[in-house]
Amino acid sequence: MSHLRLIPKNVHLIRDAYDDFLLSREAALLSPRTIEFYERTTGDFVSWLEENRIEEPVSRDVRAYLTHCKDRGLSDSSVHGCTGSELVGQNRVKK
Repeated sequence: MSHLRLIPKNVHLIRDAYDDFLLSREAALLSPRTIEFYERTTGDFVSWLEENRIEEPVSRDVRAYLTHCKDRGLSDSSVHGCTGSELVGQNRVKK
């Protein structure tokens, strides 16, 4: 018997914000490599939010995610890039 995993409605809002962010970066004519960086780092963060059923992230959630990245053995510079600072900087994360 397979287990059904329901995704809360608000999680789609997080995914929508992520998609809007990437679209804004493309519209700003950033290089394809920069877009790929944002897709990878910010996408990993959004996936972590979804996996942890976090519907409205707050600053504590960002810190928990950075700790998660560090616990995976990522270097300090990689951890710094984990959240895609542009997304966090756009007030998408509540304090």
